[in-house]
Amino acid sequence: MWFYKKNTMSFLFCAVVLSGALVAAAGVLAGAVNPYYLFYGNKWDIGMDFFNPVYSALSGTATLYPPLPMAFYNAIGLCFPPEIWQGGAAALRASWQGTGLYVLYQIAGICLFCALVLGIKKGEKTERALFLTAVLFSAPFLFQFERANFIFPVLLLILGFLRWKDSPRPWVRHLALICLAAAGASKIYPLALGVILVREKRWKDILLLGVYTAALLLLPSFLYGGPEAVYNRLWRNMQLHLNYLRRFGGFGYEVSAPNTFMLVSYWLGKPVSLAGIHAVSYSVLGVGALAAWFSKKAWRAWALAGCLMALVPQMSGFYSLILLFPAFVLLVDEADRKSPLDWFCFALFLIIWLPVWLFALPKSWYAGNVALFGETLVCRFAVLVLFAVLCAAGLVDAARRVLAWGCQKG
Repeated sequence: MWFYKKNTMSFLFCAVVLSGALVAAAGVLAGAVNPYYLFYGNKWDIGMDFFNPVYSALSGTATLYPPLPMAFYNAIGLCFPPEIWQGGAAALRASWQGTGLYVLYQIAGICLFCALVLGIKKGEKTERALFLTAVLFSAPFLFQFERANFIFPVLLLILGFLRWKDSPRPWVRHLALICLAAAGASKIYPLALGVILVREKRWKDILLLGVYTAALLLLPSFLYGGPEAVYNRLWRNMQLHLNYLRRFGGFGYEVSAPNTFMLVSYWLGKPVSLAGIHAVSYSVLGVGALAAWFSKKAWRAWALAGCLMALVPQMSGFYSLILLFPAFVLLVDEADRKSPLDWFCFALFLIIWLPVWLFALPKSWYAGNVALFGETLVCRFAVLVLFAVLCAAGLVDAARRVLAWGCQKG
């Protein structure tokens, strides 16, 4: 191929993922795979993470979203008359308003994603176009498009932060911080990317990020009874969900570290305590943040932050792996000579992106009472290995810095 020598990683990524997408398409056309069961397994619940929050926002039922995304869903809900939304999420999906808004939401998101990626990705136009096509047909992205989770707008905000954070124009840098603050106010865990600012010693930007995030968390809360009422309700709902997870021994379609801990404990016949679950989350967060801070290469710091966003939250579905995409772009475009560690991590990324997992592995089978999903099991392992390897590399970099500092003092 014409760009093989210019960017080998980009070529391999496009070749592997697009080949996997063609194999998946051939399986559907040959009748070997039912297209409705490539992703979630219920064709009547497509776009569940779009329609369910709209109904929750309109009806005032329990939600796990902070106020900012709920305000977004409330705005969408204004398009539905009461006689439709009172029938529940299924009625929203079945209406012409629901279908139209769902399609517009997906198209707008994909167009913004393409514009941001083409502005970030290095290389010639054709290479960037092929790379972008491969990304859109990768497993986590395909799964996300089926679910329509708010994590995709969050990824757009993170890409905006990456795109504009180093702009020479001050107002553009402020826009980048607002993007990251909005991502954090929407899903909380994107604030893990604050470690990028710490790593670059941008202390003023960290302060501004805190101010913007506080404003975007607090101001929309007055639409729902004020900060105390909103966040008490959110905390209560999260604890109820965690207790539900703990009772069933975790869920097979989530990739988070606490969920993995629950699954393993369940299979070993060990009781799972809330304290143990929180200890896993905090340990992963602490080690990952420290390793990201001291990582020598920027893409590794971004990858560790992406792993934290996927591994630390109690609820983290397969679609959460799209948050690793910014790090992957930085790895592929890195100008320095690739080390063996870089290539090993690239191979793990390929495992995560490969769309064949969506139909080549069993959609679900039971280990005890826990339904396991083939693609989630494979990608969960790849992310855990990626996190462990990058943590080790980051801690080695930290040790080298400490030794160098000690030699200078000596």
